[in-house]
Amino acid sequence: MNRVELNGEIETGRVGPVRRTERAAEVRKAEEARTSEGADRVSLSERAARMQQLAARLRDMPDMRQERVAELRELVRSGRYDPPAGMIAEAIIRQENGSR
Repeated sequence: MNRVELNGEIETGRVGPVRRTERAAEVRKAEEARTSEGADRVSLSERAARMQQLAARLRDMPDMRQERVAELRELVRSGRYDPPAGMIAEAIIRQENGSR
């Protein structure tokens, strides 16, 4: 066992672990006190609650665009995709203007 004399007091190697144990007990007591005061609570505004409902509904909706993408992909692959010239021109103009 290590013995160290500091300011006239003799300390042994066991003091460190004892102090760590005491500190751990203090931390546990503080945690218990904090949690016994009550759990954190969150309340949402009506608007936020409505947004959550809409987001949930949106997640549950089937993605119809996937079907359209598959159709267009097949048309392009087979060489049968022939969009109207006006549609192509509008898409080019939108792209140049930075909008979608």
